[in-house]
Amino acid sequence: MYSRITGAIAAPALLTRAGRIVEVNRAARRRFPAARPGADAGAVFGVDLSAGGTQCFSVFSDGDWLTALLTPLDDLCLWQFVRDDTAAPHRAEADPSSRGEISLILSAVNLLQRRVPDQESVCAAIYRSCCRLLKQTALSHRDDDIPVPVCFDLGRAVRTFLADTRELLASLGASAAVSRSARDLFVSADRARFDSALSGLLCMALHLGGTDAVLSFSVTRSSLRGSIAVSAPLRRDKALAGLSPARIRDELPEDFATTWILTRRGFTELGGDLCAVVEDGRFRISGSLPVTDDVLLGEGDVSPTPGIPAALVQLSSFLPASFYRSLL
Repeated sequence: MYSRITGAIAAPALLTRAGRIVEVNRAARRRFPAARPGADAGAVFGVDLSAGGTQCFSVFSDGDWLTALLTPLDDLCLWQFVRDDTAAPHRAEADPSSRGEISLILSAVNLLQRRVPDQESVCAAIYRSCCRLLKQTALSHRDDDIPVPVCFDLGRAVRTFLADTRELLASLGASAAVSRSARDLFVSADRARFDSALSGLLCMALHLGGTDAVLSFSVTRSSLRGSIAVSAPLRRDKALAGLSPARIRDELPEDFATTWILTRRGFTELGGDLCAVVEDGRFRISGSLPVTDDVLLGEGDVSPTPGIPAALVQLSSFLPASFYRSLL
């Protein structure tokens, strides 16, 4: 089972349990001959693993600096070694090139869980960790794909999105509906990037309102901009007076801060912006987009985005194992 996970990774990779190596792929065996199953990983690489959690460190091998990225997977830990051209030890960022390796892991686990269905919880843990890595690498990497703008009705797009994610929310005990929507509010934007930004709004709303929140979406127009807002009562264990960067950093989960940065970037790339307020026991997160009058194009066909849908990546911190039985 474990060889299928590491074997799908082109870069050197290995799996450990309680600090002991349990599986090594071919690339890692070539780079690190001492890294064999049963060996103490800390002794092989000269690092202290007693702190636990996700760690990064650099090693020198065959003339190259490699950054080791350690990702906990329940009782296992996945190690990936990516080339570090800066030759700076203890570099903390994940290499954006690892996104391709993460996709290979996801594909391998997808095939694996169909053959070994009783390993659902293990596979789900790997999926969640990979999604967390995807979000972290996105922080230091901008998408080079050329956007493909299409003209679509903003209100209809939000309703379609909520219909598509209804099952995800229901599994958590949450629900969402559009309480107000302006008619004939057309925007021109890359639909995949728009769906990713909308998924970010949903993720942050669950962090603030709880996984059993009743979320209210509204789509309104102001001058030459369309706005999508999500609001709900603030979860009782949060007493924020506002959403300042300091409060986000100190009082909210790390995933919220990551999602906030990515979602704000997404709306910026779409020509809009993102803002949030907390008052009278409720929060409101709003993203805006420029409105277009070029409605002659109508709503063109939108090709599905390859890989994991944006909502599954953004909401990975909340979703139960059953949603990772297969990649859509």
